[in-house]
Amino acid sequence: MRYFFLSLGLSLRAQLRRGRLWLALALVLVLGLAVRWETGRDAAGNGIVQVGVVLSGGGEAFREALEARSGSLICFVPADEAAARAKVASGQWDCALVLSEDFDSRLAAGEAEKLATLLTGPGSAVYPLVRETAAAALLELSSAKIAVDYLISSGIAGEGDAADIAPRLAEQLLHTQRVRVEMETLAGRPLDALALAGESLGRILRGVLAAAALVWALFAAVDLGRWRQSGTARRLLPCLGGVPLLLPRLLAALLPVLLLGWAGIFAAGGSWRSALALGPYLAALGALALLLAAFRPVWTALPAAIPFAAASALVLSPVFADVTLFFPRLRPLSRWLPVTLYLQGSDGDLTALGRLLLLAMVFAAAAVGAEALRDVGNAIRGRQIGSKKR
Repeated sequence: MRYFFLSLGLSLRAQLRRGRLWLALALVLVLGLAVRWETGRDAAGNGIVQVGVVLSGGGEAFREALEARSGSLICFVPADEAAARAKVASGQWDCALVLSEDFDSRLAAGEAEKLATLLTGPGSAVYPLVRETAAAALLELSSAKIAVDYLISSGIAGEGDAADIAPRLAEQLLHTQRVRVEMETLAGRPLDALALAGESLGRILRGVLAAAALVWALFAAVDLGRWRQSGTARRLLPCLGGVPLLLPRLLAALLPVLLLGWAGIFAAGGSWRSALALGPYLAALGALALLLAAFRPVWTALPAAIPFAAASALVLSPVFADVTLFFPRLRPLSRWLPVTLYLQGSDGDLTALGRLLLLAMVFAAAAVGAEALRDVGNAIRGRQIGSKKR
C-alpha cells in the first residue's frame, strides 16, 4: 500500500502540472455554462405565445373554438384591430387573426374565402401553427353545413329538409367523441417538446463528455504501456506484478476525468444522478485500459484507432440520434457500449449501471488473467534458459 499511495501522489502531481488538464477544465466549464444558458433562454422563451383575435362582426363561436384549442404554447387573446396591429408590430404578440365584418353570415352561407386575415410581424414564429389551428376551428364550425350539403348533393335528403337536419347534425357533431393523442418517451415520460429541449442539450453534453473520457482512457492505456517498458517499471514488475504496478498511475489519469465530468455536468445544471453514473463508467474504462496496456501490439496501435473509437461511440450510442432505429441489427452492439450504458444510467437506469460494473469486472479479470499468463510464460522461459545453461 505504501507504493500505491506514493505512486498515486507522484502521478497526480504530474497530471496537475500538465497544461492540457487546465485547458480541458476551462473548455468543459464553458460548454457546461453554454448549455445552461441556452437551456435557460429556451425556458424563458417557452412561455405561452399570445395571439390576438379581432372580432369585427361576430365570431364568438370561432373564438370559443380557438380557446378550446389553446394549450401550453398558444393563448388566444381578444383585442381590437388597432391594438392587435401595434402589438404584433412591436413583437409583444407573435401574430393576430382579424375576422371579417360579416364573419357569421358568410360562415353560415358556406363562404370559406377571406373569413379571417392573419397578421404577422418580423419576429413571428408560430404563425403556421396558428393558421392550422384557425383552419381546424373553421372546419369544426362548418362541419354541419358541409354534412348537410353532402346529404343534399347525394340525394339522401332534400333541400326542404336542410333546416331540420342542420341543428341535429350540429348537435351530434358537437358531441362526437374525439381521439386524443398523447405521446411519451421510451422511458414512459410525457413527451413535451418544450420541456425536453433543455434535456436534449444536457444529454448531448453528457454524451460528448463520455466520448472524451473514452479517448482519455485509451490514451492512458498507451501511456501505461509505454511506462511499463521503462527501466523503473521493469525493476518493480517482479516485485509487484503488472496490475498493482499500473493501477496507481491509472487512477491518477482517471481522477481528473472524473472531476472534469462533474464540473461539466454541474455547470450545465445536471443532476447528482448523472454525476454518480460517471463512477461505474470510468471503472469500466479503467479496467479496459488495464487490459489494453497488457499487450504491446495493442497499445502501440491504439493512437491510430482512437479517432475511430471516438467517432463510433458518438454514432453508435444515442448521443445525437438513436441509429438502431434505422439499423436494428446494430442494437446488440449499441446496448453494450459503455457510452450507451452511461447515458442510460444517467437517466436513472440502474440496470445499465450494473452492466457497466459487469464490464469493469470482466475487463479487470481479463487483465489479471493476461498478467498471470505472462508470468507463467516468463517462468517457463526462465526454466528453459536455466536448463540450457546446465
